[in-house]
Amino acid sequence: FFRDHHLTPIRGVSAPQHSTPYPLNLTKSRFFIPAQPDIFSLYGIKNIGKSLSQWQNEFHIIYNLLGDEKRRRFPTNFVQFLGYNIYNAKKYTKSIMHKKYNLATAHENYANKIPEYIKSYVNKEVRKRLSDSEIAEPIGGDSIMYTHNTFPAFSQKYHTPMWKVPAIGFIEEEDRNSVNGSKTGLLDTKKSYELFANELILRINKVTNNGQ
Repeated sequence: FFRDHHLTPIRGVSAPQHSTPYPLNLTKSRFFIPAQPDIFSLYGIKNIGKSLSQWQNEFHIIYNLLGDEKRRRFPTNFVQFLGYNIYNAKKYTKSIMHKKYNLATAHENYANKIPEYIKSYVNKEVRKRLSDSEIAEPIGGDSIMYTHNTFPAFSQKYHTPMWKVPAIGFIEEEDRNSVNGSKTGLLDTKKSYELFANELILRINKVTNNGQ
C-alpha cells in the first residue's frame, strides 16, 4: 500500500530535534504526520517543516542547475503533504459539549494546536493541494484517535493485526483471559482502521488528481 501510493511514513514525530524522518523521494512521496497530543509532537511538526523547507530549497537549486535536456527528465513536483492524524490519546469519558475531540483536557489542548503548527511550519508549497479546513481536521477524524490500551502489545507479540488476535489458535495461557475479555474491542479496531485508511486514500487521490 505504501509503495503503490508513494506514501512515506514519518518516524519519530514525537521525539526531540535530533530525530530523523524516513528518507523521502522528494518528487514522488506524499506524507502524513502521525501525532500524539503532546508538546513533543508539536516540536516534531516544527522540525519536519524546517527539514522540508531546507530540502525544497536544495531541490530547486539542483533543478535550476540542470541543463535543458536533463531538466526535461527531472520531475518538477515536490513532495506533498496529506495531513495528520492523532493517535493514542486519552478519551474523556464524560460528555462536555465544548470539547472538540472529547479528550482529556491536557490532550485536548495540544490536539487543538496541531493545525496551527502545521500552517506555521509546513511550507505552503508542500501543502498547497489541501484547503485550510482539510488541514484543520485529522485524517480519519477520531477513528483511531483514542488509545487502544494493551491491544497493540498483543498485536506485536503475536505478529498479527489487533482485530485478528482473537482468532489465532496459539494464545499463551497468561493472555487468554485478557484477549477473551477484550474480544469485542479487538475486533472493532478493524472498522476503525478501515475508516482511517479510506480517508487517507481520498487524500492521496486528491493530491494525485491535482497534478502530482
